[in-house]
Amino acid sequence: MLTRERRRLDEMRPVFERGQVRPVISEVLPLEEVRRAHERLDSGHGTGKTVLDLS
Repeated sequence: MLTRERRRLDEMRPVFERGQVRPVISEVLPLEEVRRAHERLDSGHGTGKTVLDLS
């Protein structure tokens, strides 16, 4: 399964690198707010992804 997913990501990489597809990000949260991120995922919050900032 991981090999198949890796292959799909490798096939999609050029599209992302050319800027033809952009992810929809609804919010960026610091790692300390991981609980809030999980709550938003569990609630089915709608469009966009919640990103955890690890820096």
